[in-house]
Order: sequence, then C-alpha cells, then structure tokens
Amino acid sequence: MADIAIITPIIGLPDVTLRYIRSIHSDEHNLKLFIIDNGTKLSDYNYLVRNINGISYQCLCMHKNMGVPYAYNEGLHAAINQGFDYFIICNNDIILAHRTIDKLFNEFFSSDFAMLSAYDVSPFATPKELNILNLPDEYHPEPDFALIMFGSEIVSSIGFFDEQFFPCYFDDDDYSARIWTAGYLSVAFKRAPFFHFGSVTNESVPNRICTHEMFRVNQQKFYQKWGAIPEKSRDKAIHKYYKYPYNNPGNHLYIPYPRY
Repeated sequence: MADIAIITPIIGLPDVTLRYIRSIHSDEHNLKLFIIDNGTKLSDYNYLVRNINGISYQCLCMHKNMGVPYAYNEGLHAAINQGFDYFIICNNDIILAHRTIDKLFNEFFSSDFAMLSAYDVSPFATPKELNILNLPDEYHPEPDFALIMFGSEIVSSIGFFDEQFFPCYFDDDDYSARIWTAGYLSVAFKRAPFFHFGSVTNESVPNRICTHEMFRVNQQKFYQKWGAIPEKSRDKAIHKYYKYPYNNPGNHLYIPYPRY
C-alpha cells in the first residue's frame, strides 16, 4: 500500500471540483488531496470545503491567481514535507474511472517509466461509459498532464515546475522536455481512463484566465528555451529539442523549489 499525494489547482467552479473529487477512489492505496486555491471567491471556497467528504485533503490558499506551475510547486513542496514519495498532478475538470488510480499506480510501480499518465477517453467516449470501457493493456506515446503520476526520483532529478510560464500552458511541456532530456521515459497507460471536459477553468471568465496573448508569450518562452515548439511524445522531442535549456551546456535541467 502506497501513500499518494494528489495535487490539483483550482480557481472557482466548486461544483466542477466536487464532481472531480467524487470520482477519486482507491481500493489499494492511501490518498491525500492537496487543493491549491488560486483565488476562489470566499463564498465558493466555503461551499467547496463544506461539501468535500470521503477523502483526506488539505487546502493551500494563494488568495489570488499565482499561476498553475506555482500551484503545482506549492502542492509538491507540501506533499514532500509530509513524507509522500508518489504524486499525481491533475486538473479539476476531469472525472476518473473507479479503478484508474490503482491501475495507474500499479503499472507505474512495475514499469520503467519515470512518469505515467492516465488516458483521456473524451475523444471517443462519454463520462457514463468510463467504468464499462474495455481498453487494451497498452501505452499511448503522448503523456497527458490532465492526470499524470511521477515519484520523488523525478523531483530529485529535475526539480520543480518552471514558474516563468504564467499563468498556465507550456509548463507541462517544459517538464516533459526536462524529463526526456534527462533520459527518462513517459507515456500514457490506456487501462487507466479518465474523461477530460477541457479548459473549463480557463474559459470560466471573460477573455479567459490565460489570454491569447499570454499563450503566445509562453509559447515563445518555450521556443527560446528548447529551440522548437512542443512535441507531445519523447521520440519526436529528442530529435528536435536542444540538449540543454537555451542550448547552453551551463544551464541545468534541475529547478529548485523557488521559495526556500
């Protein structure tokens, strides 16, 4: 039995978060949910915490939008300080199949993958079909950061998320780039399904939380750092990305926790 920290940033939308929390389940492992609140209004926050049940959880309140990579780092830092060695980072605009976490962890633990994601079935299935799908016992080459698992080995090797990618987008591509450049493998596991509703939080405010201009700026930051636009699979990325960040051998892949 493993202790697994689940790290999820939120802004508002308490019913979306509660729908997600109700789908979190494990028959085999101890779970703790770390909710990183990036500026939910007080009434929505109070409604959320009043209605969470059935799972151990901790809320870390940022009081304003500090960005997704900042939230990931705060959740990882809190979980590491509490002794967790396994981490799931995921969105709140998803729902999981009943056995997804157990299948994902068991495959992760028995494989050579340093990072393993669950498999988004939204392109071909409905939420009601999640628990009746008969999916093959195989991998998809493109890991999905809407629900992804890794262990303390990765944090020790490449560190935390790069907070320059504010408020979101390309932070996950950068983390994958650092994992692959360090020689690790990551894929999605098809037997661990989830349903991703997609960009619910980002589109919940007028003009989006991450505007088109912010997206463009972060894309350019990624290009400057890695010499290419993001690739979703390792086999493509390793042939296009710089070997070192900013093509400089003096730049390390490791990013320390920014607030020591």
